[in-house]
Amino acid sequence: MKDFQAAKETALVVDEVSNIVKEAMESAISNNAYQHSQVNQWTTNVVEQTLSQLTKLGKPLKYIVTCVIMQKNGAGLRTANSCFWDSSTDGSCTGQWKNKTLYCIVSTFGLSI
Repeated sequence: MKDFQAAKETALVVDEVSNIVKEAMESAISNNAYQHSQVNQWTTNVVEQTLSQLTKLGKPLKYIVTCVIMQKNGAGLRTANSCFWDSSTDGSCTGQWKNKTLYCIVSTFGLSI
């Protein structure tokens, strides 16, 4: 039981990460319409806010966060990832957010130290 509790305290918890990512996307993009000139700033804000909140969790993990923002114009977008790791401590979470003019997809990885 102790090992399970210790693993839970140090592992990536998908629900926690999902909430952090969702808040970062909503905060950075809000209800803004797609503007090509703003995409770099939005992606930077999403990634920095996500990393800032993840480090506040105080878990012994290294984090990787990627963000893609795409204009809604009928084009397709597919993403995929594959990892070889210890699933008892490492994990990933992908969140998406959209409004009338854009899609935002954030992938977050937490790797034990």
